[in-house]
Amino acid sequence: MENERILIETDSDMEIVAIVWAGINERGELVVEHEFEDYEDEGNNFKRTALLDKEETVKMAECLAVQVKEIPDELYDEFGELSGVGVPSDAECIFADVLDFILDCGAKYHLK
Repeated sequence: MENERILIETDSDMEIVAIVWAGINERGELVVEHEFEDYEDEGNNFKRTALLDKEETVKMAECLAVQVKEIPDELYDEFGELSGVGVPSDAECIFADVLDFILDCGAKYHLK
């Protein structure tokens, strides 16, 4: 993964930890991932991944007037928070905000 940036990471000492990160994979695609881990009830754990294919990633870079590899930095500048400060619901909101931002740039993503 190229230029992976953590947008938010909740306190790892809590029983529930959430993280949202963005990066460019080896195929030049933007990956935004939301991971949720509940140490007390593993049945609640999940990982959601938004993937923009290469063409959509280029479209987003053009919208932001940056190079593809700089998109994670732009997302961090727009949505990044201090790690260890937020709560899991903050991570969920940031993930949703990033997805809306992608759509506002005219790009499309696939959720996995």
